[in-house]
Amino acid sequence: MARRKGFLEQIAALHREAARERARRETADARVRAAAEKELKQEKARQDKKRTADEAEAERRRRAQEREARAAQKAIEAKTRAAEVAARRVEREVQARTRARERAESAAERDRLRAVREAQQEARRVAADHEAARKEQDRRHAEMMAEHVQDRVRQLERVLQRRVEGGISATSLSDAAPGLVALMDGAAEPGTSYEVLADDDNRRLLVVVLAPGPTDVVPEHSTFKVSRAGGVAPVNRPDRERRQLYRNHLARLALRALRETFDAVDPDLLDQVWISVEVNAVDPATGQRGRRPMVTSKVDRALMDSINLDAPELDPAACVETVLRSRASRNAYEVEAVAPFTSHELCMFNIPADQEGSLAFDSRTDLLQMRPTDFEYLVRDLFLAMGLRGWHTTSSNDAGVDAVVVDPGEWTGGEVIVQAKRYSKAVERATVHELLGVMGEKHATRAILVTTAWIAPAGRRIIDANPRLQAIEGPELCHLVEQHLGRPVTIRHERVPRHWQTVPATRTSAQDEEPEPTNTPELRAPQGT
Repeated sequence: MARRKGFLEQIAALHREAARERARRETADARVRAAAEKELKQEKARQDKKRTADEAEAERRRRAQEREARAAQKAIEAKTRAAEVAARRVEREVQARTRARERAESAAERDRLRAVREAQQEARRVAADHEAARKEQDRRHAEMMAEHVQDRVRQLERVLQRRVEGGISATSLSDAAPGLVALMDGAAEPGTSYEVLADDDNRRLLVVVLAPGPTDVVPEHSTFKVSRAGGVAPVNRPDRERRQLYRNHLARLALRALRETFDAVDPDLLDQVWISVEVNAVDPATGQRGRRPMVTSKVDRALMDSINLDAPELDPAACVETVLRSRASRNAYEVEAVAPFTSHELCMFNIPADQEGSLAFDSRTDLLQMRPTDFEYLVRDLFLAMGLRGWHTTSSNDAGVDAVVVDPGEWTGGEVIVQAKRYSKAVERATVHELLGVMGEKHATRAILVTTAWIAPAGRRIIDANPRLQAIEGPELCHLVEQHLGRPVTIRHERVPRHWQTVPATRTSAQDEEPEPTNTPELRAPQGT
């Protein structure tokens, strides 16, 4: 118990010591806090004092600035008032000078306007005289130019009346040919020349008339008139009239050459004249310039003697086409050529070596003149040369199908129906429609219509709407035969469609482009061919 009591006393003493220590610390902390608060109050007092001083200084400066601003404002106002007074004085002086100048200018303007009116009246009088003289000059100029154009037309109409007369003494046609050329060249129309070849055995001559082009012969304008804006304005000649004038001119050249030839050569030597009127122009099929025959004919002396060339009612174009039964271009103004004499026909004439390359003849085979079986064999050889196989001719009553071939192509191959039409006129819609039906009945891969003519518009629409139906028209057929068989051929139609004249089918679209990797050549014709 005694030890426990002593232990408790020790604990109590420790507590007392700790309490005294806490009291000492609290007292020290209180003194520190009191000192810090005192220091803070002193610092705040100093800041308040400094702030008060700063505010007083700022107030003093503000008042000084306001005093300076008021003084500057007063000075500016004084200067402004002085400037306004000076400006009003200057404005009064300027207004006075302006009024004086305006009075002087007004007087001068009145004098100037009076002088201008007098000058304008004089100028209008002179201009009216000049305008009257100009109109009279334009009228005379228009009449002179119109008379010149009409005189050119009259010269064209008098070609037959200006034919040369004279005889040639010769013992043979070959001897007479040079003299005949000299005779006709001596009185030839401007831009016209002649060539003559003889066939003594058959008592006939070939006369080649080299005529000028349409733009060199037919005046572009029909007349001239005075325009409202002044000057002379041309009146264009209608296309139909230009075409007819040139067509008649070529006919007159042919008739004149025929008449001069028969009149100049002894009847005992000459029975017949072959005439060829040619124009040097560009061939749209080849792009090369050369002679293009416009009129070709074979005329006997008796037939020529039956024609009165001096009759004023004579229609030269009708005479050449109906009476002489010539091959005459239907569109001579665009230099659309007719079929020339063939090399087989010309071989009977004595052609000088230096003229063989210049004469306009055609040695190519005419597909329209081939026998039907020969034409069928030609088409067969063409398709076999192009890579198709198994040509099989069908029976004559098999819906118009001529043959069946096999296309060995891996992707586009199969049975192909071929129909060949050696026509001189358009293939009508019914033929195309019938071929389309046969292709469906026989379950063929494709059907190809080969023709020496062209497809009528209604039939072309059917072909364009069916990719498996193809057509090879005349120009493309000639090109393919020459390309794959090496045989130069032609097709001599009397009239051809317009798209043959403007877009020659010299190669297919597949040949113009890079070839595709296929075993069979592409046969589809380009659109519009």
